[in-house]
Amino acid sequence: MPLHLSSFEKALLRIAGANDKFIVAASGGVDSMVICELLRAGGFLFEIAHINFQLRGAESDDDQLFLQSYSKKHKIPFHLKKFNTLERKKERKKGTQEVARELRYNWLEELRVSSGARYIVTGHHGDDQAETILFHFLRGSGPSGLAGMAPREGKIIRPLLNFSRDEILSFARKMKIGWREDSSNRSVAYTRNKIRLRILPQLESINPGLRETLRHIGPAYHEASQIIQEKIGQDIRKNIRQEGDSQVLSTQWLSDYEYKHLLLWEILKNCQFSFAQVEEVLELLFSQSGKHIFSSSHEVLRNRNTLLVSPISAPTADEEVTIAREQENLQIPVRLAIQIEKRKKFTLLKENTIAQLDIDLLDFPLRLRKWKKGDRFKPLGMKGSQKVSDFLVQQKVTARDKDKVFVLLSGDAICWVAGYRISDDFKVGPETQRVWVAQLC
Repeated sequence: MPLHLSSFEKALLRIAGANDKFIVAASGGVDSMVICELLRAGGFLFEIAHINFQLRGAESDDDQLFLQSYSKKHKIPFHLKKFNTLERKKERKKGTQEVARELRYNWLEELRVSSGARYIVTGHHGDDQAETILFHFLRGSGPSGLAGMAPREGKIIRPLLNFSRDEILSFARKMKIGWREDSSNRSVAYTRNKIRLRILPQLESINPGLRETLRHIGPAYHEASQIIQEKIGQDIRKNIRQEGDSQVLSTQWLSDYEYKHLLLWEILKNCQFSFAQVEEVLELLFSQSGKHIFSSSHEVLRNRNTLLVSPISAPTADEEVTIAREQENLQIPVRLAIQIEKRKKFTLLKENTIAQLDIDLLDFPLRLRKWKKGDRFKPLGMKGSQKVSDFLVQQKVTARDKDKVFVLLSGDAICWVAGYRISDDFKVGPETQRVWVAQLC
C-alpha cells in the first residue's frame, strides 16, 4: 500500500489511539520529517524531541537548527537535549552507537512521562526492518531475532514499519517536505551500514524482492516467538532450577523434551551463544561429565546428570587473551568487532574506540590484557614513548576506570590502549596494503 495520509492513519491507529499524545523522536532525516508532516496533517497531538549527540560538528548543529525552525514555523512544542557522547562513551566503555542508543531512549522515556505523552514515535521503516532481520540472521539468532522490530514495543511505536524507504522518499518529494541527510549513514565502519550499503545490494542481485520478503516475514516470526516464549517459558520455570549464578538442567528431562532446540535457545540466547551452538550443547547429552561448550560470556558444563549454564569471568590483571589473524570478534574481556580491509577501500576514522593498524606491522597472535605498571607505548602523533600510566593521567581517566583499561600487544609492543589511542608505530601509512580494524562494541 503506497504511503499517504489515509494509509498512515490506518497503520498508526492499529497500534495507538486517535486521541493519544505522541513524542516524535526526530533526527531531521526524511523518515522523522515525514512522520511529523503526517501527524500534523492528521490533526494528531504531538511534540518533537531532538537529541544533538555532538558527533558531527557543524552538521549536528545544523540538524538542530533545522528542527527548531520547523517546530517554530508550525507552532509544535520542541524539546532539545545535548549530550557529549564521546565523553559518555569513555565513562561507560561502550561503542558509540550503543551509548547513543541508551542516552536516546532513556531521555525520550523521561520526556514522555513528564510531558504526559502516551507513546514515543520513531521513524523505523520497512527497509530498517529488513536490515535488522538480516543483521540478526548473520549473528546466528533464533526465532525471536528473526522477528525483527514490532510495530509497538512497550511505549515505542513504529507506524512506518510497513512502508519502504522508497515509498517514504516518494511521498516526501511529492509533498515537498524538507529533510536533512546524515553523512555518517554512508560510512561502512558500522555493521548496519555495511549491511545496507554492501550486503543487501549484492543479495538483491539474486532476489530483487529480498527487502520486501524480509519485511513481511517479521510479523510471522514475531507471533511464532510469542507462542514459543509462552510455552517454553512455562516449562523452564517448572523444570530448571537456579543455583547461584548457574541454571541447572536435568539431562534426562532434556533428552525426553519434545522441543529441545527451542528450549535451549530460550535459555542460551542471552548468553552470547549462537543458534548454531545449540546443536553442540545437545551433544553434551551424550558426552562424559566434565565436557563443556563456551560462548564469549558463558559456559555450558556437563556435570554428571545435569547441564550447568554459568557465566564465565573476565581475565584477571595477570591473565591475557590472544587474537588470531583470522579472528572476526572478541567478547571477553572486551567486545571487539574485527575485520581486515584493503587500503583502497579504507577510510581513516578519528575515533579512539576504533583501532586501524597496518596488518603487515603486526605479529600475530595479538595479545590483550589489562595495562600494568611500567607499560610504555608511543601514542599516535608523538615522536617518543610514554608510560601508559602518565598517558591515562593526561586523559583524565579516573582511578576507578583505570582498572578497566586494556592494552593490545603485538609481540611485546603495545599497539593500542583500547578505547584511547593507537601506537604511532603501527599506524596506517602510504605503504600500507591492508588495514586491521578493531572496534569496541
